[in-house]
Amino acid sequence: MSPIESSDRRRPRLGLALALGLGAAVAVVAATLALAPPDEWTAYLAARPIDCSPAENPAAAQVLHATHRDGGLEHLSYTVGIHPPGPIAPTVAVRAFDGWLLGRDHGEFGGELVYRDGNGTDRMLADINIRGIQPIPDGFQVVAGRGFMDSMNGVGSIITVTEQGDTVHTTSVELPGAPTRWHRLASGALLVRTLEKNVLVPVGGEAREVKCRPAQSDGN
Repeated sequence: MSPIESSDRRRPRLGLALALGLGAAVAVVAATLALAPPDEWTAYLAARPIDCSPAENPAAAQVLHATHRDGGLEHLSYTVGIHPPGPIAPTVAVRAFDGWLLGRDHGEFGGELVYRDGNGTDRMLADINIRGIQPIPDGFQVVAGRGFMDSMNGVGSIITVTEQGDTVHTTSVELPGAPTRWHRLASGALLVRTLEKNVLVPVGGEAREVKCRPAQSDGN
């Protein structure tokens, strides 16, 4: 057998061995990342900028809006919560469950989140300025908070309101400052902007700070 013939026969075997070795290495790396992602890899993924464009077709809901100067929602006024004597008109309202979800943002005078059930009974859910109400599949995400005179960051939170049996249940996550703008992403998560940070609030998930890719619409 000539040296040339021997070399030609070895080439397919060498190629097959290299392919098998590369495939095995890729499988090991993939399994390692899936079962126990290194802290550095997790941190890298979390730090990557995301697409912050608003969803093209956000979930529709008949949300009513007015400012505390407009006084346009008097027909939904309530008397629960901390307020001056007499009924208070909400600044945002939406049909919720068998009644209404009512919120008020009265600036430095505070605000509250109120649920009015089908019998017309009002219950205060939170005593904080309510900035907006966003629908989710099984309830609502309420954007709350305000800035302070001595701190533009202020305080903020996202209150999730769901119906559990015959009762309305709330949970909340804190924001790193007062909310300034917000909109729904295509993923269904709510993107909330504060003065210095962007916070991603998934439906039923854990809120986290994110970076947005450049040249994205600011949305709401």
